[in-house]
Parts: sequence; structure tokens; C-alpha cells
Amino acid sequence: MGLHERPAEPPRDVARDDVAVAANRCPYCHTAVTAGDADGVACKGCLARHHQSCWDEAGRCSACGAEEALVSQVKPAQQEEPAPSARRQLRLIAAVTLSALLAMGAMFLSFAQKTYDADRPPPPAPAPEPPQVDPPQQAPDGTSAVALEQRSAVPVPGIEGLTVEAGDLHALRPSTFWLYHADGSSAKALLEPGQEIELELGAHRFRLRFARSTQRTFSDDSAVVWITPVE
Repeated sequence: MGLHERPAEPPRDVARDDVAVAANRCPYCHTAVTAGDADGVACKGCLARHHQSCWDEAGRCSACGAEEALVSQVKPAQQEEPAPSARRQLRLIAAVTLSALLAMGAMFLSFAQKTYDADRPPPPAPAPEPPQVDPPQQAPDGTSAVALEQRSAVPVPGIEGLTVEAGDLHALRPSTFWLYHADGSSAKALLEPGQEIELELGAHRFRLRFARSTQRTFSDDSAVVWITPVE
């Protein structure tokens, strides 16, 4: 090397002008590729732009055959998450509204039921059942049984000239009875159900028994008395 000779400069990476390529078309697949594509690479020798997948498949530049590539520095745009669709939002709003309406309806029905129960008068108490009694016994021999109604007078069968009359009959309290004889004599008796008493009418004596009712239940409308002559 002479004294006036300059040292050789290192080779520079410059674009080759001996290779003709389309600026926006990949020379491998012949489809469009731009500088903004995230998967784009350029050949270091001729700057032909390839798809990354095309470069990897060919293993070199499909224009000039160089094996070194310039990787694109363009970062892919960050994709925004899609917003919920309007239909999904409407379904969500409808579900929330329906739940609120159902809850309000349940509260209203509960309040209305409580108000109705508070204003409703209590049901009437059931009427007490009349006490049950045994049916009257059969009148013994020589005794006349007479059925009487409220304030009624009935001739006593089997005893001539004798009439029995009932006053106010009471099922559970003493009732009043009168005996009248054809000779003009009379007698009054206040008897409780089941009670028996002897009465004197002039020259005659009679045993009078309040044999309760003709029914199985006490009654204020009817009664049976037994009348037996006493010798």
C-alpha cells in the first residue's frame, strides 16, 4: 500500500439497484404487504418486503436470494376488547328490572295480606252444643207419662179427672208444673229435671216426676212428666 492510498472502507448496507421488486407486494406469495404490517420483514440486501411466514418458508429473500432480513419494528396495534353488545345489555337490564318488580310485588302482597287480616273481624265463635243426656226411662207400671209443650195443659191418661199443665220450661233450670183435679183442687210444683215430688189434691195424692225431654238433648220447648197415684 502506497503512502497516498486510503484504506478500504467497510461495505455499507445499501439498497441494491439491480433487483426490481414491487414496493407493496411480497415476492414470495405475490400478495400485498406494507411497512405497517406487524409480520412484515425486509431483505437487508434489496429491501424487498416479505411476509414473515413467507420469509420463514423460503429461508431467504425471494427477490435477490439474500439470507439476512431486517425485522420490522412496527408493533401490532393493541386491540381493544369489544364492548358488550346492545342485546346483552338489554337482557341484563330486563333481568334486573324483572327481579325488582317481582320483589316489589311480593312485598305488596305481604303488606296487603297483613292489612286484610288486621281489618277482618274475627270469625264468630261456634255455638255451644247442647249437653247430651240419656233418653228418658220407661215409665214404671201404674205411672202415666205425659208429654208437654211450653205452657200447655194435657189430660193425664189413665187417671180420670186429672190435668197437668206446664209453665215455662227450662232445659237446665227448674220448671213449673200444675196439677188440676176435677173436684176443683190443684197443686203447683217447681221441679228440676229428674226431680220427683208428692202433691196432695184434696183427697188425692200424686207423685210427680220431671222426666226431662222426649229427645236425647235438653230442650226448652218440650218435657215429659210421670204422674203416679199414691194410695
